[in-house]
Amino acid sequence: YRRQRQMCIRDSVWSVGWKAPIHLALRDSGIESNILIALNYFCEGKSLEELTNDVIDMTFSTHYGNIGKCYLLLKEYNKALKLVCKSYQSFINGTLSHLDMHNVGYAAKWLSEIFSITMPNNPANLYFLLYARNVWKNDMPSEANKISHAISTFPANTANQSIISLESWQIEKFCNDMVSTILNNKN
Repeated sequence: YRRQRQMCIRDSVWSVGWKAPIHLALRDSGIESNILIALNYFCEGKSLEELTNDVIDMTFSTHYGNIGKCYLLLKEYNKALKLVCKSYQSFINGTLSHLDMHNVGYAAKWLSEIFSITMPNNPANLYFLLYARNVWKNDMPSEANKISHAISTFPANTANQSIISLESWQIEKFCNDMVSTILNNKN
């Protein structure tokens, strides 16, 4: 009985607790075949059409982000943008728990990465980096410090300095409005 119980616990830990971290590692390996395995896992059988439609499934928030990150790594930026925006929006529409805010930070960071590639001269890149840093500065200081370093590499021009000097709520509002605009754009 004890052995059977241990196996049952082991199997349930594997099915719930270990699969996601393993697939996150596969995603972050940078190896295309591993990213595709992770992508398949995070999609949970949903089609790309279902994932990128206008409906936001609030129970799929982290999946949208992880799928979007997979597409970012695969250099499929339009898919990445749509899915990371859906993740971001679903989190800010939710309860905004401590864990949700961590995920908003990741979504903001990934949106900055997407914009730095697809629209390198657009200030959105800086806004989303600042927002991720602001979200993480109190409880993930090492990540916030990495972002602060990245921000310090931006040209010290008037436009960037004016963005950097904005209040946190102004940066958050810009990011929220931009995500909403992207999701409401039917093109």
